Amino acid sequence: MTRYYNETLLSIFDQNIFGVLFLFFQEGTEEARKEILIKQRAQLQEQYDQLKTTMERLDYKIAHYEEIMAKNCPSLKS
Repeated sequence: MTRYYNETLLSIFDQNIFGVLFLFFQEGTEEARKEILIKQRAQLQEQYDQLKTTMERLDYKIAHYEEIMAKNCPSLKS
């Protein structure tokens, strides 16, 4: 999963940075460059939120298994 997200982040970054660089050399494109960056940030925020939700779900599951293990074998408490 990490590789997928890294590749996705790089893909978003590459697509947007080339657009910003292209516009950088043109006058009067500040608003367009800003919009590209805002769009990129929104995409990254969405992915961050998905990752955060996944991490929280995994933390919950890990805690659940730790509870089961503690009940079944108290010496295995972490």
